Amino acid sequence: MISLKSKPFYLKDEDIFWIENTIGTMTLDEKIGQLFVDHNNGDLDEAFIRNRTALTHCGGLRYMNLSPEEILEQNNLYQKHSRIPLLVAANIEAGGNGACKGGTLVGSEIKVAATADLEYAYQLGYIGGKEAKAVGCNMAFTPIVDISSNWHNPIISTRTWSDHTQTVLDCSRACLRGLQDAGILSTAKHFPGDGVDERDHHYSTTVNTLSCEEWDDSFGRIYQAMIDDGADAIMAGHIMLPAYQKKINPDTKSEDYLPASLCRELLTNLLREKLGFNGLIITDASHMVGMTGRMSRKKLLATALNAGCDMILFFNDVEEDFMYIKESISDGTLTIERIDNALRRILALKAKLKLYTGSWETTGEGLRTVGCNKHLQIAKAISEKAVTLAKNLQPEVFPVTPERYRHILIMPVNTPTPEFAKLTGAPSGAENIAVTLRNRLNTLGFEAEIFVSPLKSEDKKNAYEYKSKIEEFKSNYDLVLTIANCGSFGVTQRLSWDTPKGGFEVPWYVYEVPVIFISFSSPFHLPDVSQVKTLINCYDSEESTISAVIDRLIGKADFTGKSPVDVFCGLPDTRI
Repeated sequence: MISLKSKPFYLKDEDIFWIENTIGTMTLDEKIGQLFVDHNNGDLDEAFIRNRTALTHCGGLRYMNLSPEEILEQNNLYQKHSRIPLLVAANIEAGGNGACKGGTLVGSEIKVAATADLEYAYQLGYIGGKEAKAVGCNMAFTPIVDISSNWHNPIISTRTWSDHTQTVLDCSRACLRGLQDAGILSTAKHFPGDGVDERDHHYSTTVNTLSCEEWDDSFGRIYQAMIDDGADAIMAGHIMLPAYQKKINPDTKSEDYLPASLCRELLTNLLREKLGFNGLIITDASHMVGMTGRMSRKKLLATALNAGCDMILFFNDVEEDFMYIKESISDGTLTIERIDNALRRILALKAKLKLYTGSWETTGEGLRTVGCNKHLQIAKAISEKAVTLAKNLQPEVFPVTPERYRHILIMPVNTPTPEFAKLTGAPSGAENIAVTLRNRLNTLGFEAEIFVSPLKSEDKKNAYEYKSKIEEFKSNYDLVLTIANCGSFGVTQRLSWDTPKGGFEVPWYVYEVPVIFISFSSPFHLPDVSQVKTLINCYDSEESTISAVIDRLIGKADFTGKSPVDVFCGLPDTRI
């Protein structure tokens, strides 16, 4: 039963009247369309937007990353041509850069957590929310409340706060307060909790293998806190939780296990009834294989709604999705009553924001907050506090000065990134960082150069002929900075070596020349370079981050970051 006057809606009688009156006047196509969040690929033509809203009748919108002015124009046009105002969502999980180009990248959740200061977790939500609201957004797919308990997991390694339940809970609550104070709707994700499996549910269904008791004491505590603190929506991940599905329905067989986005036991029985969540449930992207790999598109749309989802993130094909839902209504698989109940929660969030009064219209006045100096200074402070000396068994290596280490070799590690991931802004190699480091170090009096792989030479050799003379290497270089920049998105975040047969790309020579390994993304690289004695985790490659790490290398500032995760990954060799 939906309680529209209770948390998180807190609606008045006039709001509820608008909801019921709107549902009563909607056509079937309008009802179906409201169940979907559409996606705009950057087309700002007003005729296109008018026709698109007439076709989809969509209830919400996500979009490509355009300039602040373009996003504002787009969002106002979509609202103008929609009979029912839209929920316009942004992925501001790292700050306003998720709302538009030029928005402030405050920092990934793990970077913010490395400061050990909850004020910065609050600022992540507040700054992202203010900048998103300035361009006409009213909803955030934030915060991520997953637990990074498996270092193999490639999709949330930097996107969540920690591997400690309490840290995730505390940071998520602070971020949620920031979003609320910014006046934007919040969405906790990815229920029932990612980070246990080592796979990415973009590519396959993943499994949270915790027992019911373990889940209650970890993810259960976090989601209960999000609900108690007034999270407006929860995103259902394409993640199974077999222990709870089996507990709720003892007749469940292994072949019946479903990801939360399709599972009634997890969404209705666990999330709604046990945890008491009264807000909106939205699926994660409905084209992800973690969902589509479980059943046909027609069946999954009806199954997701019947399981308890109120909104579907993205159409696959508008005409087909409408047809599938109408067929499910006709054959009795899906009822109008279930659709109307979903609509009540969708419209309730719109009523909470008073969008039906015309308050959706956003002027350009707020654009001055996007990427403003105040926000950039907070991001800079986070960069300076977050840089983490995660492992150091050679304390005498610091400070790195020209008098001690004039000749530095910078070794960018090859970390191939899927082409699609590059389009999303995922880390894609360390070459550009290497150039920046070289130039900056040389201005400080060093003689730094970037390693050139022998594989680029025209003189091709067999695998064992890439071995080099150690004494010659030692005479040429005083210090090696091995740098990596790979992380979220894909099937792995592991390092990739071009010449493992004794070439200098792999830092096998840690007892010959001092080596400092610097990661500009994933905090979990030690298993692939366990031999290195000094590891610095930076969490991203922003200019403020690069400046911060150089200051700490040369002794201008101290390392203050606290690692929010086990960088040693539970392995004995990574500690020695």
